[in-house]
Amino acid sequence: MAEMELDLNQNAELWAITEKGAKLEPVSGPGFTGLVNLGNSCYMNSTLQLLMASPASPLLLKYGDKAIADSLIATAPTDAPAEDPITQLAKLANGIASGDYSVAPPTPTTTDGDEGKDGAGAAAEGPSAAAAMASEFGALLKPRMFKTLVGRGHSEFSSGRQQDAEEYLQHLLEFIGRAEHQASSSGRFTTCMGPTLDKPIASWYQHGLQSRLQCGTTHTVRYKAEPPSTVLSLAIPLTEATNKEQIEVYQETQRLKRAKIEEKEGDGKAKEAKEAKEAEDEGEGEA
Repeated sequence: MAEMELDLNQNAELWAITEKGAKLEPVSGPGFTGLVNLGNSCYMNSTLQLLMASPASPLLLKYGDKAIADSLIATAPTDAPAEDPITQLAKLANGIASGDYSVAPPTPTTTDGDEGKDGAGAAAEGPSAAAAMASEFGALLKPRMFKTLVGRGHSEFSSGRQQDAEEYLQHLLEFIGRAEHQASSSGRFTTCMGPTLDKPIASWYQHGLQSRLQCGTTHTVRYKAEPPSTVLSLAIPLTEATNKEQIEVYQETQRLKRAKIEEKEGDGKAKEAKEAKEAEDEGEGEA
């Protein structure tokens, strides 16, 4: 079952609604660095890209700058830098912002009829390993170490199963907040980035809501401040969607895929039951 879910995830038609039929041109460079799907890790990748999509992103301002990132990495604990959340965050943010790991896919140069000795030689000396990887994945960063570190000790995010991006966002900000508190207490942030940016990341993404309650008889009004939150949920009725036909096509495609998985799972269980019955019959025959 797990193998079938992985196959479904890797072959999901994520373009089915917004990009079907569109001709997409590959881009690369600063601000265009993608993240490789590690297998059911799209929830993490989309959350990280969301937090770093804007050049004014707090994560990029605090960790994406090369000088700050280099300083944070240089001051990492010498005994286990791989286990230091601030170090891993600085490496990831700077990797996304710098574009150093974003390589354009190779442009085919061989034309029809040019497949002789010279063509073979050009292919052998063709794109670098990084460019070949970009051609295959469309991205170069594999945040495997970061994923392991953030998910450690969490029953869901430490697994290889699909997760909810909103829940991961809140968990990630809490995780960064704990790491920042420790780094700030030790004076590491003041040394590396100065007091201006020594501000908890979570506070940049928090917002406050205020509820207003009015009495229908006396018209007395009471205001109540809600606790700070990082997520503002806005319910949008499906009936208001402007691309209903595309949504219906997508939902039908997903339904057929789920039915196919259930069918394969049923065939597997039937095969196991048949083998168990044959083994039982053989045991009775020998007796």
